Order: sequence, then C-alpha cells, then structure tokens
Amino acid sequence: MNCVELLVFAPGDQVALPIDAQVRNLCATEYHSYHYMEQVNDQTRLRCLALDHGRVVGFAGADVRGRYATAGNLLVASSVRGRGIGRKIERLRHSWLTTHGLRTIVSCTCETTASQQLKLEIGMRPITIRFGFRLGVAGSP
Repeated sequence: MNCVELLVFAPGDQVALPIDAQVRNLCATEYHSYHYMEQVNDQTRLRCLALDHGRVVGFAGADVRGRYATAGNLLVASSVRGRGIGRKIERLRHSWLTTHGLRTIVSCTCETTASQQLKLEIGMRPITIRFGFRLGVAGSP
C-alpha cells in the first residue's frame, strides 16, 4: 500500500523541528556530506517533502528570487526508490513553481538518467549539460 504524503513549505513557512531533524537525517544518510544542509529549513526557500507512514523519505528544494527559481537537491531514500516518490515530489515542486509564475532553472547531478528523463517528461528542457560527480555524494568515487 502506498501511503506517501506530500507536503509543501512555501517561502516564509517554517518546518516543524521533528520533520526538520528527519530531513537532516535523510540528507546525512543518503547524501553523505550534504553541503546544502543550511537550506533544509531556510524559510526563504520552497521545500517539498515526501513522507511514508510519517517518515521523511523525500526532499526537494528551490531557491526563489523575485520571478525566478533555482530548483535542485531532489533526494529520495534508497529504501523507497522505484516507487515513484521522486516523480511525485518533482511534479509537486514543478507545479508549485509554475503555478506561482516563476521561471525556473534546474540543476541535476545524479547517478542515473531517471531524473533527467523525468524533467523532460514534465516539460523542462536542457540548456546545458555537464557530466561529472560531486565528492561526498552517494555513489561518487
């Protein structure tokens, strides 16, 4: 049974401390040295969360500046990958940004092409492509 709940914390909204701690734990266990940790509860950012039976299993953020947004940092717990949670949270983030009239730039560094494919499916188009990895990210050398 799929009991995934999606939450949106718009710029200005505060994430409750128990949820904040779970997001930080997700980032620490799945992303190793997550270098955006201060963004997890940054109230100037859009934060989208996926909860499975009350446990945070997905996180996506976007930096909102005027009419523009930079979306990045989509993360799904490895224990629940393959269930469409990344797809749901990406669609939620994209929908919120589009509904609020924001022009969005997306950054994507991942282990597979699934994230890039999803971005194409929801109407995003690449303007530049870089290949590589980030040190400290799960799966990097």
